[in-house]
Amino acid sequence: MLEKIVKKARAMLAGISLAASMGCASLGNDNRERLVMGLIPVNAAAGYFGAVATHEGGHALTAAALGSEHVDVDVLPSRMNGNFYYGRTSADTSQYSETDRSLFNTSGPAINLVAQVISREALKTGSVPAVLQPTLQWYALANKVAFYSNVIRGLERNDAADLGKEDLWVSLVFLTAGLSYDIYDLLSDSPSRYFGVLFGVRFYEPQEERMHLEFSAGRERNYIGMRIEW
Repeated sequence: MLEKIVKKARAMLAGISLAASMGCASLGNDNRERLVMGLIPVNAAAGYFGAVATHEGGHALTAAALGSEHVDVDVLPSRMNGNFYYGRTSADTSQYSETDRSLFNTSGPAINLVAQVISREALKTGSVPAVLQPTLQWYALANKVAFYSNVIRGLERNDAADLGKEDLWVSLVFLTAGLSYDIYDLLSDSPSRYFGVLFGVRFYEPQEERMHLEFSAGRERNYIGMRIEW
């Protein structure tokens, strides 16, 4: 089961990468920006469904790793028992221990945070082709929204949500992790570039200088300081 899911995921990602590279390799800068502006709805939709698929895929991979033989994944919005779901993963959890259930419940939000971090750090290196940067940024943003949506509902103790099924401290740990990275991300980038890449206005370049923190201290002068370079 686990091998089948991994193979399908690899095939899907390979297909997307190949199609994007073939269709965009010959575009100039002006045409690239026009294309990105015209594809904003497509990129937003790709980010949304990509984040939902990532979330549900995290649940599915965890269920398969824990020994569930039948795992069903749905990435389309639905309503069940009065609750709205962006996607659903169904698995036989009757044989799970308490630890297994916690792993299954938290794997979705956890993989959303990991996907956001990987996407953002890849973008900031400037190594991602410019024509793919808006799509990846929408994907990172959608993962951020999905992550905090789960955290907020967990803090509300909504038992229909993943984190709402766990103790309150779990949601607090997730909130701390998410805010810690977002603060770092904010300090290592600029708001204009963060939002500009969504609409094809600005792009990340390999040699582009970015803000970073530098800490220093000296025993002789008894000082400790922090310098922000832009």
